Amino acid sequence: MNVRLRKDIDSLRPMIEQRGYIITRAITIESTIDRIILNHYISDDQGKAKEFHDEFLKNIPLGKKIERLKFIIAKHGIDLDNSKFKNLPNLLKDIIELRNKMAHWQWSYITEDKVTLWKKMSKEPEVIGEKEFDSFYSKCNQCSGLLSHLYFSFNNPEEDS
Repeated sequence: MNVRLRKDIDSLRPMIEQRGYIITRAITIESTIDRIILNHYISDDQGKAKEFHDEFLKNIPLGKKIERLKFIIAKHGIDLDNSKFKNLPNLLKDIIELRNKMAHWQWSYITEDKVTLWKKMSKEPEVIGEKEFDSFYSKCNQCSGLLSHLYFSFNNPEEDS
């Protein structure tokens, strides 16, 4: 590889790693939501489920998928506000908010432990540092656990306690 290109890539590595991590975790959570939706509507025919996903579900904005997830949760008799899943909507909102910032805002400065982002028409930058990364990590783990529990309980209701 060209030496100048390698140096450029090396200088961007922290950004690539931080941005990639956040986007990948958000995509993993979205994929779990997709599986819950698919299994709710098409659980017995994997061919139809793949077609439904490829032709329809993958084109739906994540906000709409989250609304559909809430509908499915209610359909299973779970009162979201009074259950162990009550934090799920806020966790999802926070995860998606940071994912969108990292993916779409202008990156103006980066170090090993923080990123400074600018949004068009904004007067002040937003700094994403250790605290925000730690919070994102924790929220992703909580969210993944809750979504996995929902997925399992919806597909194995007799085994859920």
